[in-house]
Amino acid sequence: EGAVELERGDILVLYSDGLIDARPELALTNQLIARHLNGATSAGEMLDRLIGMTTHDGPQPDDITVLVVTCTG
Repeated sequence: EGAVELERGDILVLYSDGLIDARPELALTNQLIARHLNGATSAGEMLDRLIGMTTHDGPQPDDITVLVVTCTG
């Protein structure tokens, strides 16, 4: 439990371990995910990029939860 104060322009990205487990061969680390999001211009684009990283043939091994929050004011 804790608190975070966001300021205008800040972005908070939360995701479940299902994002990491979806493609174990990619070794998705926080740093790799951050690089993949670099240059995204909206929360929607970030969400699309993250979900796009999980695409492969066959069923997903775990549920995937992603939340992107942008502070606009």
